[in-house]
Amino acid sequence: MTEITSSAPMIGDCTHAVSPSLVVKLPLSQNACPVCVISSQMAAVRAAQNHFLTRGGVFMSSSGDVKKHVVATRYWRKTKIALANTIMKFEDLLKEPGLPIEDIARLSEALGAWDDQKMFLSRVPGLRYVRGPETPVPTEEDRERARVFMNWVRNTMKREMILSAMRDKVRSIPARPPDKDLPGWQLIEPRSFCQSSHKQKMETTLPSTSLTTTTTTYTYPATPKSIFQTFRTLITPKPSDPTPNHKQVRISPSVTISSEHLSTANPSPFKSLSRTCTTAPHSIHATAEHKRHKYAYFRRHPTYEPGAWASAEGSRKANTSFYHAKPWAVEMYVGRELKREERERKLAVQLGRDGRKWMVAMAEVGKMDVQSVRLERLVVWLSGLGGG
Repeated sequence: MTEITSSAPMIGDCTHAVSPSLVVKLPLSQNACPVCVISSQMAAVRAAQNHFLTRGGVFMSSSGDVKKHVVATRYWRKTKIALANTIMKFEDLLKEPGLPIEDIARLSEALGAWDDQKMFLSRVPGLRYVRGPETPVPTEEDRERARVFMNWVRNTMKREMILSAMRDKVRSIPARPPDKDLPGWQLIEPRSFCQSSHKQKMETTLPSTSLTTTTTTYTYPATPKSIFQTFRTLITPKPSDPTPNHKQVRISPSVTISSEHLSTANPSPFKSLSRTCTTAPHSIHATAEHKRHKYAYFRRHPTYEPGAWASAEGSRKANTSFYHAKPWAVEMYVGRELKREERERKLAVQLGRDGRKWMVAMAEVGKMDVQSVRLERLVVWLSGLGGG
């Protein structure tokens, strides 16, 4: 058994006086002043960290004696949980109204001792920490420079939005077509003028009944919008937009268990897998109100009860973790499995070929008159089919 010792005094060695009002609110296991309680628990955490350092750190410790590593890990976890519970208890006591000033001073002193050491107690033993750059405090010059920059950005955005609005206004004014009577008029009209004149002709030739129907068409502008105008259009809410519906989560009262052919990897060709899906209600431990002990999942334990998700007794499981295996052992095991699968596949293919040949042979024999055929010729013919 791994022994982890601490050089700090224990809680029972405290000789400080504690007020009766504070003794009633503290647990029986902490029959001491708050400072000694915090100091003792912090010393226990430091002892666990130092023990891991003697083993090369948390990560190197797991590669050695597994039992000692498990004992050290459990002790480290236990001390950290006890310290965290004590800190939360003291913080809750400080929030209570009507607490004596002496008790407030003792609790504040204990929490101050923890605040001084919390950075070192939260570190993982064996993990190298890199000290990052400290955030500099901005000076008055930095604040003035930031203010000038924000004003420049604000003025630039305002000027860009004004120019964008002016461009849109100019673009919306229709262009006056040139006079054909003027000298120098070309016989070939510009495309834009042709399209506009053709559109006006089509509108004048439409009957009056077509005025009742409305069609919505989107025309792309000749020049794209600026980024500020596009952003303003996107963030402006439209009254016609529907209200988004909130998602609703529905949990089925039953679960569907996959069939064997879906949950079996690399199945054997000589075994027919079931394709039936099983539907069963949720297990009791699926909710947070119920739980099962970890031994209830261990097959060889007397209290084990197979559930709806448990595989059949004696079923072969694929080893995918190889936690304690050496690299050469893993390669040998995987190679052996691949060779076995290849042999089974080739055997299944060969049996399928031979089976088809023998079926053809038996069909031909049924058509023949066996009495008139010599037995030697029949044997030679069948053996030739089987060996081919």
